[in-house]
Amino acid sequence: MVRKGFIKQLRAALSKLEMHEISSKKGNYTIIFRLEERTRQNLHRFNDVEFIPGYYFYCGSAHGSGGLKSRITRHLTKSSKKFWHIDYLKDLLFPVEIWYQVSSERNECSFCKTFHDQMGGEISIEGFGSSDCRNKCESHLVRFPMEVNLDHLFNTLNSEFDGMTRIYIHDLL
Repeated sequence: MVRKGFIKQLRAALSKLEMHEISSKKGNYTIIFRLEERTRQNLHRFNDVEFIPGYYFYCGSAHGSGGLKSRITRHLTKSSKKFWHIDYLKDLLFPVEIWYQVSSERNECSFCKTFHDQMGGEISIEGFGSSDCRNKCESHLVRFPMEVNLDHLFNTLNSEFDGMTRIYIHDLL
């Protein structure tokens, strides 16, 4: 579970995130979360889900008002209203990185497909984040083991999708 002290630090860091260069333009993003201990959870319509330690990559797009900055900030802040599937994971996982791309194209499905098909990530919860997916993706949440090289994954994704930007959450704390 996410420590309460960490949540306070993250909230303070988000004010810095607002100052960061995340664009308000439309685009696509991946938020990378870390889980260190195995747990089971009931999450909205996903019952008795086992979470295995590792990195969880949540892929999304921000093509509405406020763009990337608004959507990413929303996903990283605690809100009383749970709207997106990712809202149910915020108290469970530690955010560690944000990768984003300013683009008018909707690449969230392509990001997930790349993580799963080309990089060996596993679908951890079928249907998670993809219930309204136009491409009928299996999930928009992909898990990698703790031993994965995040630098390698970022560089591989950046080689496929130009213009990726990487933010380390610990740089904001």
